[in-house]
Amino acid sequence: MEEIKDLHDEEGREVQDEAACEVVGEDPSTDITDLESRIEELEEERDRFKELAARAQADLINYRTRMEREMSRTKELACERSALEMFPVLDNLDRVLQVKDGSDLDTVVEGIRMVRKQFLSALEALGVETVESVGKSFSPQYHEAIGMVEVEDEEQDGIVIDEFQTGYVLAGKVIRPAKVRVGSYKG
Repeated sequence: MEEIKDLHDEEGREVQDEAACEVVGEDPSTDITDLESRIEELEEERDRFKELAARAQADLINYRTRMEREMSRTKELACERSALEMFPVLDNLDRVLQVKDGSDLDTVVEGIRMVRKQFLSALEALGVETVESVGKSFSPQYHEAIGMVEVEDEEQDGIVIDEFQTGYVLAGKVIRPAKVRVGSYKG
């Protein structure tokens, strides 16, 4: 095996020695041309990847912007739908307030009951459901205990006795728990 010559001059600078290249078995001009060609290919590939990355980033920014617009619009539509459901209730409350002095109290109470029923229907149209409480077992998921009531029947222990404020559920989520008093058996 032949030795490779030192490729540095006295001052430590690299020098080309064709004889040394021949020992390795390469032609320096072909090798440089191949390397330059490969560098050019890699630079083109890098540029393509940069362009793809820039496009992907622009697509992501556009997607986020579009999603923000759509979420905002969805929220606006939900508010609009809610308001439209409530307008008839408000109209009927206005009618009750216009009842003439001296009107029959039963008529006024019946009007208020009708408005309440209409209001509950509007809530149901929005997907809101009431929480059934009285006579049911107390559940901290649906009820907020505001007091205890002593009961004589052991079966009423832990059962909701009174409801002071109705609870509501929307899409399976409690949006307001029912305020209740719960039976407590002291036996």
